[in-house]
Amino acid sequence: MTPGIKEQKEDVLFESAEERNEADPLLHDTEIRQHRGSVGTAGFLATDRVDIKFAVKEIQRDGAAPRRSSVEKMKRVARYV
Repeated sequence: MTPGIKEQKEDVLFESAEERNEADPLLHDTEIRQHRGSVGTAGFLATDRVDIKFAVKEIQRDGAAPRRSSVEKMKRVARYV
């Protein structure tokens, strides 16, 4: 297993914002709080674990508006650790 995966270009490009929201919806307020807490913990852990630094940085990029895909990325890192 690897701590992170590269996104496929066809998964990232959408015709409109509505299409992206249907395919990869934003999280609700309680889910955002929980996700940010886990990302913060992973960020703290990444200072000692060089193998997860890049994956955690990529997850942190979604911090302003996390989506379902952000949660899946975080789950992958958590399973790796």
